Amino acid sequence: MSLTTFSLSISPDAWIQTFGGFFGALLAGGIAIYLFKRQVNHEFRRTRIKELHNFLKSYYVLNDWIVWFLITADSITEMMEDDNNTIQYRIELLPYQLESLNSYMFQLNQINDDYIPQEIYKAYLEVKSIIAIFKKQCEVDLNIYQQGRMSPTKEIYRLQVKLLNRHKEEIDQYAKGKEEELKKLTNKEK
Repeated sequence: MSLTTFSLSISPDAWIQTFGGFFGALLAGGIAIYLFKRQVNHEFRRTRIKELHNFLKSYYVLNDWIVWFLITADSITEMMEDDNNTIQYRIELLPYQLESLNSYMFQLNQINDDYIPQEIYKAYLEVKSIIAIFKKQCEVDLNIYQQGRMSPTKEIYRLQVKLLNRHKEEIDQYAKGKEEELKKLTNKEK
């Protein structure tokens, strides 16, 4: 039997059913793939939005406490650099400043590290380290003042504040980029 004879022996309804079933399956498969890809993209976008929200919430807390620390650090730095401030004045003021620094350290330790992205995690750790070192330096100087001596480490305070500001700027720039990314993703959702 030849191909022509074979094709003529099949009824037109069978041809329609065969090709209809074939094209219907292709169309259904295409729609299923399209919907699957769309669902995957939607889930990725939702997950990314959640990650960005979590980071930005942590960033806002981190930024607030860094700002408060910088205000206190500037006050301490000015007090330490001003030679007109007596040892007694420093002995009276430093314990209050140390209590503030303890509070900042406590609050910074409450931030969930999981929400800090790898790209700025080093800067985040540097911020925490600088604050801890700054606080320790205050404790050392307070001890020196209580012994009736002047501390020779006036410049270290200004240096630590500069370092902290540098890391804060790095974190701020990263956060600005993530705020813009979040705006774009949430605008696509609408």
